[in-house]
Amino acid sequence: QTIFINPGTYYEQVSIKSLPGPLKIYGYTNHSGSYDANQVTIVAGHSHKDKRTNDATATLRVGTAHFRLYNVDVVNDFGKGSQALALSARETNQGYYACSFKGYQDTVLSQLGVQFFHGCHIQGATDFIYGQEGRTWFESCTISVLPATTSYVTASGRGSDNSQSYYVFNGTRIRAAPGMAVKSGAYFLGRPWAPYARVEFQ
Repeated sequence: QTIFINPGTYYEQVSIKSLPGPLKIYGYTNHSGSYDANQVTIVAGHSHKDKRTNDATATLRVGTAHFRLYNVDVVNDFGKGSQALALSARETNQGYYACSFKGYQDTVLSQLGVQFFHGCHIQGATDFIYGQEGRTWFESCTISVLPATTSYVTASGRGSDNSQSYYVFNGTRIRAAPGMAVKSGAYFLGRPWAPYARVEFQ
């Protein structure tokens, strides 16, 4: 199946359950190789304060394998004060290309399966790339950090030495979010969420 989204800002939570075959979603863009040219944005503002699970707060919840998303911006606009995801990825063989994911705490959850992010933008402030059993490769992505006193980009919840969970960032750029002043030394690349945390920046 293939879905094409016309330009616009869509205020809704999108939940994609398990499907029998592959799914590709394309957002309208003037330049497929850059998230800066994206013209489709999906926005919601759910959080733990709604008495939801982490997954249930996500603006985009993807629970199907063999999924691809191109040139779509995904935003959780709840802000500071609670877990509030932009993306919950909880199946295998998922790919995200030239997409942008914005939140504050727990922006991207790579919980299960294998995911690949290429040329994407991820913004947040607290443990905003995290998960327990995900095996995820971030290639040539941009990470934008928001103002904070002391905070962390990643939080790996790898719970045992036998777990295959791994988060690899290859050729990633980390910067202050556009227009924001972030003090030097405010951010660490990560902290362990569980005893066998495994994250690599290269």
